Amino acid sequence: MRGRRRPEVLLAALLRGEPVAPDAVPRLVAEAGDHGVAGLVRRALSDTGHTADASTGLDELRFAGLRTHLRIIADLSHLRAAFDGSGVPWLVVKGPVLAETAYEHPDLRSYGDLDVLVPPSAFAAAIAALEADGARVQAWNWWHRLDRRAGEVPLALASETIVDLHWHLVNDPDRRAAMRWSTDELLTRAVEVELRGERVLTLDPVDTLLHLLVHCATSGADRLIWLVDIDHLVRRGDVDWDQLVERARRVGGAPAAALALAKARALLATPVPRPVLGALDRGGVWRAVAAGARRVRRRAPNGRDLTLERAVAKATRTSTWASVRELMRRSRRADHATDHDVTMSERDHDPALREEGRRAYLDAVADFA
Repeated sequence: MRGRRRPEVLLAALLRGEPVAPDAVPRLVAEAGDHGVAGLVRRALSDTGHTADASTGLDELRFAGLRTHLRIIADLSHLRAAFDGSGVPWLVVKGPVLAETAYEHPDLRSYGDLDVLVPPSAFAAAIAALEADGARVQAWNWWHRLDRRAGEVPLALASETIVDLHWHLVNDPDRRAAMRWSTDELLTRAVEVELRGERVLTLDPVDTLLHLLVHCATSGADRLIWLVDIDHLVRRGDVDWDQLVERARRVGGAPAAALALAKARALLATPVPRPVLGALDRGGVWRAVAAGARRVRRRAPNGRDLTLERAVAKATRTSTWASVRELMRRSRRADHATDHDVTMSERDHDPALREEGRRAYLDAVADFA
């Protein structure tokens, strides 16, 4: 990597409006899809005078994303009928809400599925309501989900849209156990938004930003679209920083929020007040660890090219020292880059036990409430 800027750095520079050399354009185009910023890169290239021919592939990605978005907006009416008819409280997060409310036009923010949050007590009823409307559960590893207390189950609607049905915003059980993030509390603060004529509930502005920050950091903070989402929400100018800090500390998301905000500030010049970073990460130790790791690269056992910064971000826990301990634990594991490769329990291999596994998992989720 010596002598070459990392793709996210090049892409971020372009999105900040900096000029790019013509010979860098093919690399930017090639990386834009992986980073989820095809529409933004297409617009930025046009704004900086590059020819449309160089970004033909970006147009295809942009229009494919817009088709997905319009299909999902249409699907929202089916979800409303299914959930409201069953008395299931629900809200939509990320995807269509961000595309419609945080960006100038939805073709600038592509996404692939629909994330829906329901309370744990209503999770089984939500799955049943969607199945009665023709949806198909896209999971049969119920025993593994029970072992991990997985926070979501995917379903395919009749339109083939994938709904990630969440009973908690945090899927990982260890991280979730250390946090104090109540789905019921999030639902009580939900706000209504209009998405091209469809009115749905979503997280309130502070919860929306906090969710994006935690998701970004704990997913590795290595896709530019996550940082761009954060940048767009901050630049809207309606962030209540005091509330963000208070909620982040209360739920155990302060280190993750500080890491993600600091990276957005470094890459995209996101206007984050320095005192906010200090309030979220007193002493700045974990932010310094992440910044120091940013330029270090290594190879994972599966051959994947990873940054040490990604490992640091994914190790982020509810405090600096808990994060350091998790990073050390992961560094001792030769297979830490493939934590999620194990997706089944032995009992999942027996079809006769699947219905029992489903009941056991749904009962465990209900008990979480």
